[in-house]
Amino acid sequence: MVKKRVVRRKKKSSFSMTGIAATGAGVGGYILFESMIEPKLIQMANIQNPYMINIAELLAASWASRKTGVLGQVGKAAIVINTYQLLHPYLSTLGAGESGASGLFS
Repeated sequence: MVKKRVVRRKKKSSFSMTGIAATGAGVGGYILFESMIEPKLIQMANIQNPYMINIAELLAASWASRKTGVLGQVGKAAIVINTYQLLHPYLSTLGAGESGASGLFS
């Protein structure tokens, strides 16, 4: 008689963040990047145009957003923040009319 072979699987213990914790980690990671790493990168590359910086960050963020974990959350936060930074000059003029009222996005 043939004995049945029992395959025991190891439990995967992985930490996964969801919801507000994941979003908070992504935004916090991007804030750390903006405050600590980005100024050094700008000095090293000697980039003067802020639009080029935001476009380069947006490209890197689109790559990072496809990853899992904190890197993906940082990428998703970077997409939102950099898109806002690129569109803010145009959005601020939309809400300001001739009535002198403050703009919708200012």
